[in-house]
Amino acid sequence: MCYSYRPNSGTFGYQRKIRQQVHSASLAQYNISGKVVDLCVINSGANDGLGFPLLMLPIYFLQTDNIGEALMQWLTITWLYEIGLSIVIGFILGYSAKHILQKSEKNGLIDKGSFLAFSIGLALMVTGLVSLLASDDLLAVFVAGNTFTWDDWFTEKTKKENFQEIIDMLFNIVFFVILGSLLPWASFASFGLGKLFGLSFLILIFRRLPIVLILKRFIPVLRSYREASFIPVLRSYREASFAGWFGPIGVGAIFFSLLIEEKLKIQTNSADEIDFIINNTFTVVSFVVLASIIVHGITVPITNFHLKKRKQKKLRSRTAKINLALYEEDETDVGDELPKLTNASSVYE
Repeated sequence: MCYSYRPNSGTFGYQRKIRQQVHSASLAQYNISGKVVDLCVINSGANDGLGFPLLMLPIYFLQTDNIGEALMQWLTITWLYEIGLSIVIGFILGYSAKHILQKSEKNGLIDKGSFLAFSIGLALMVTGLVSLLASDDLLAVFVAGNTFTWDDWFTEKTKKENFQEIIDMLFNIVFFVILGSLLPWASFASFGLGKLFGLSFLILIFRRLPIVLILKRFIPVLRSYREASFIPVLRSYREASFAGWFGPIGVGAIFFSLLIEEKLKIQTNSADEIDFIINNTFTVVSFVVLASIIVHGITVPITNFHLKKRKQKKLRSRTAKINLALYEEDETDVGDELPKLTNASSVYE
């Protein structure tokens, strides 16, 4: 809900919880290019909503043997109604809310507490309305949040209040408590720990990192909406490795796994195969999420430590070069001030 203004993620995108540690800490502020961070944030927020059609296409194929009917449902229901409608609703509500809040703040019609809580109310309203319409609430909240903060007016107004950090911490705690209580530990053992560990390893290694390294020269960011020009953002393989590795799996994955169970319960074909998918999807996804939280959670401080050491080494090297240059300059100045000795003169004359 309230992740609309600092976007969340899922199986198809960035794990919102751990990603925030990377972006908001000094790790991102002092050691990572701002454009790389912006690219990751955009990817984080958009992937959950845009991953929805990728999820629905195989579900429609499982629900019917008619490929044409499945594609028609996917195009009309998923793209036009669920995605298109959610984008329109999110934009209208986000744009209207921004102007209403600006007018209220300008005319003194809203106090500080209500001003800070306004974004939460907007997120809840968008989520509830779009959910009642059976549309894509994740994408709608993301669009509403970006429209609401497009000109950074609300962000600048709340920057000194640490309000976003408080909301982040609150929902982080709630998420991890709920996730821990939902983990099917018995199902992990019955499914096979070896298969789960192997699958998690393959997903974490090959899901993002190789393709980002291969395509790093072709990954652009928008320099300016006025210039409308694109420039490469990943300037080195270090930045590409960072962007490719820190794509953890989290809350969006849990949501999609539960959505699969809900959608497939109404199907009528291949009962045995569908029952297998329904009974094992949450088990597999929750284990992959657990593995991602552990692995990426460990690599965050390791990466932070490595980048700090690397920065200190560069700083020492740069300081040594500056001191050497100053020393050579002082030596040159002293030499220039001394009088030149010749056969016809002396320094004592």
